[in-house]
Amino acid sequence: MNASQRRIEILSLLEKQMNPITARNLADTFQVSRQIIVGDIALLRAEGNDILSTPRGYLYGNKENIETGFTGKLVCQHTEEQARMELQLIVDNGGEIVDVEVEHPIYGLLSGILRIRTSHDVDEFIRDVKENRTKMLSSLTDGVHIHTIKCKDKESFEQIQNQLREAGILYS
Repeated sequence: MNASQRRIEILSLLEKQMNPITARNLADTFQVSRQIIVGDIALLRAEGNDILSTPRGYLYGNKENIETGFTGKLVCQHTEEQARMELQLIVDNGGEIVDVEVEHPIYGLLSGILRIRTSHDVDEFIRDVKENRTKMLSSLTDGVHIHTIKCKDKESFEQIQNQLREAGILYS
């Protein structure tokens, strides 16, 4: 299989999947290196394909739009040690953390797709941050950041907002 055929197959796999596929899984499937897959994804994006990169792998398109519900944004501020509590409060109250955004003084708006829906996702995210010895985006802005939260209805969103306020995490 040549590189062009591989990219067609990668795109086909991503279009069919609702869950993220890691670069490692794609590399194993096509018997190439992970770096080759990263390059293939970059070329597919350059061709105009809507491929999202999440902490758990690649997704095709904005699949959040398939589901119904309420989506809102919350501005939060906390320390790195409070991150687990913040994320856990959101998922425990029926929310999905779609992404995180920070307003950087030089680069402007920086964002990262998270798609954290469950306690397991929270554990994986926190573990990945620690294992990779990396900092969260909010470390660039004194802990201030914005989350897009998706939940079943506005009442659930307001419950999440109240829980974060009570925990001292909601920015005011």
